[in-house]
Amino acid sequence: MKHLIEEPKESFFSIFKDDNDWNEKSIIGAIAFLFMLIVVVVDLVTGYVGKELVLNDYVFNSLTIIVLGCFGISGVENVMGKKTKGEAGDKNEQPAPYEEG
Repeated sequence: MKHLIEEPKESFFSIFKDDNDWNEKSIIGAIAFLFMLIVVVVDLVTGYVGKELVLNDYVFNSLTIIVLGCFGISGVENVMGKKTKGEAGDKNEQPAPYEEG
């Protein structure tokens, strides 16, 4: 019976570690985008009913900035490539030989 119950491969807190397969910026951006879509749909529905949804501009603007920032940083990382600790300045790295000429 013990072999039927599998241990979870990753816990919830493992997504906050530096060495994971999750892209936290994409997750936050997607959540903010979904929340922004919900706000827009609710605004449209309340407008159709005839009531005004009182929503400050800075709330919608801040959601837009979060979404653009998260997806922008993730996009740049995909295009430019992530730097690992070994690439960022390995102390064991030897300098290139000096060539005269």
